[in-house]
Amino acid sequence: MINEVMRLRPRDRDIMILRYGLLGHDELTQQEVAEQATKSFTKSEMISSINELSEGFEELDKIFSSISDKNPFDFKLLDDKNFKETFSGLESYADFVETISSNSDDIDACRASFGELVQEWITSKGVLDNVTESTAQLTISMLENMGIANAEEIVEAELYAQKLSLAQATKEQAIAEANSIENTRQREQAVIDANSAYSDEIATLDAEIQELGYSSDATKAYWIQKQIANGEIFEVGADISQLQAVVKALGIGANAWSTYYAAKADMERIANSGEDYIDIGHDQGKISAEKAIANRKAIMQSAMEQLSNDLLSISVNYDYAGGNKSNKSGGGSSKDAYVEVYEKELEKLKDLKENGLISEKEYLDRSRVLYEKYFKGIDKYAKNFADAQREYLKGILDYHNKAISAVGSVIDKRTKELEKQKDAEVKGYNDQIKYLDELIKSLDDQIDAKQKEIQAINDAADARKKELDIQKA
Repeated sequence: MINEVMRLRPRDRDIMILRYGLLGHDELTQQEVAEQATKSFTKSEMISSINELSEGFEELDKIFSSISDKNPFDFKLLDDKNFKETFSGLESYADFVETISSNSDDIDACRASFGELVQEWITSKGVLDNVTESTAQLTISMLENMGIANAEEIVEAELYAQKLSLAQATKEQAIAEANSIENTRQREQAVIDANSAYSDEIATLDAEIQELGYSSDATKAYWIQKQIANGEIFEVGADISQLQAVVKALGIGANAWSTYYAAKADMERIANSGEDYIDIGHDQGKISAEKAIANRKAIMQSAMEQLSNDLLSISVNYDYAGGNKSNKSGGGSSKDAYVEVYEKELEKLKDLKENGLISEKEYLDRSRVLYEKYFKGIDKYAKNFADAQREYLKGILDYHNKAISAVGSVIDKRTKELEKQKDAEVKGYNDQIKYLDELIKSLDDQIDAKQKEIQAINDAADARKKELDIQKA
């Protein structure tokens, strides 16, 4: 990304610098700008910006909960001071109140209005403008906890939109550089290469978003809605070529686009005429150039509203399904949404352990990974980190004590088994010795008997000899 930022023309580079928080960049070297361009919001800053939405989501959750339960809808919620202060300035506010008032017994009919209101509100706050790959997962988790059912799709669409804008700015810069080449053939080839590189980049982005299971057309439509929302396309001299190309590729809003384009051309003609009063026809006579330009802007905005409506059917739209029911702490003040997400993840681990799906040791290891992921290195959550670490150490100590106790029990049991085995072996040895003793005694007795037989034979032989000797004499 560093090289891409440094290749941008000054205006686009400034846009990227501002997007990534590089205020005071005029005093920075190019290398410093490039290094800082990838920083964007820190995790702590992203957490804080999302936490600022907590009170607004609490108001929405009250309304959603009242619609969802079996009791009659509490219409006083629509007149709540905090609710009106947070949302009444949005264009979708009046439609939301009307829809809820008329269809409070039909949650499905109300859900789309919740999504439109939340989408306009979050877009107006610019919360997701600074999301990055490194803060995407925590953003998804926090938004899911606040009730955005398709938070992952929203965040991925936001990342896609950022990459698309950067790819377009890079292409424009490359073409601008190509057009400065004097050699015709080289210039034409450079333009072809720039367009080819852009096409390859879009194909890569489309493949990435599709691999996640989302529609590339839907994410492009989301990007168009953001371009309309930021209002730059309604200014004199605004470059709409890239926007026009994407809209055309989607094959939508042809009438709205032609109306917009005609009004834009007329506005720029008026702005460049140098005249103070302009005859815009329609029997209105001459009016001030300022008023004429405002008139054309209104036509352009109306056309883009029509285009936005056309986009709703294919774009990534917010799906609000009610937030976590623990949005309020015991004292009634807003609970930190980021901490809630952590607690929710920890609760899932506890359920896995209690249901026997993971061991005690695995639970402890994964809980440590979890609290380090959420709290380590973030000053605001230093106490949360310390508390979680203390719980982990206590748990690991208990685990080891249990393990040592279990080992002791096994050793005692084994010792007794060995003693029994030893007694059995000693008895076996004694039995063998007794048997051998008896065998030896038996052999000794047999030898004694044989010796007696031999002695008897010898004695008989001696007697016979004496008898023969006497006869000879």
